[in-house]
Amino acid sequence: MTTATAERTAQLRCPRCGARLAPDQDWCLECGAAATTRILRPPSWKLAAAIVAAVVAVFVVAVVLVVDSLSGDADRAAATRARAPAAAPPASKPSIAANPAGAAKTATTAPTATGAAAPARAIAAWPSGRNAWTVVLATAPSRRAAEQRARKLIAGGAKAGVLDTAKFNVDSGGAAFVVFSGQFASQDAAIAAESRLRSRVPAAVFVAQVSPR
Repeated sequence: MTTATAERTAQLRCPRCGARLAPDQDWCLECGAAATTRILRPPSWKLAAAIVAAVVAVFVVAVVLVVDSLSGDADRAAATRARAPAAAPPASKPSIAANPAGAAKTATTAPTATGAAAPARAIAAWPSGRNAWTVVLATAPSRRAAEQRARKLIAGGAKAGVLDTAKFNVDSGGAAFVVFSGQFASQDAAIAAESRLRSRVPAAVFVAQVSPR
């Protein structure tokens, strides 16, 4: 053994407890520490945890994207169905009945009325105790004749009533009944109505004041 080798052997000691070690001794017999052997530390658990967390995050993101895509497809399909026009019902065919001779006849439907006819306008009567102006359309010797005249005027679109001169003071030229139109608070209003009625009533009309007897 050379001098250098002897010095290295004499200097070989345990790094933990300082005990002398043989040249080929890897472990300290005193404390059990590794004298010439290097022990590698186990890998850190943090790296494994980070890898697992990354894998889980990627999986969650993939699931969210798939669910969002399916939801969008369902919404688009529902919107398409909502915009699609509803199918028109098939047109009904007219019913056909065969007559005894064998010729076909198409059943016809009676037209329905769009509305009831407007009721005929009633003959107006002068209110008891009323003092006002009116338009005299005609005079008559009897109520029947006055009502017949009033109905004709109503049929022509005018408003007409029958007034008994025995109950009211009115210029009738001595006639027992007067056919009148309207009740007005002023003479001017009655004159305005008279001008409108002249185009509907061919006979002479005039304005008169009516007062109770």
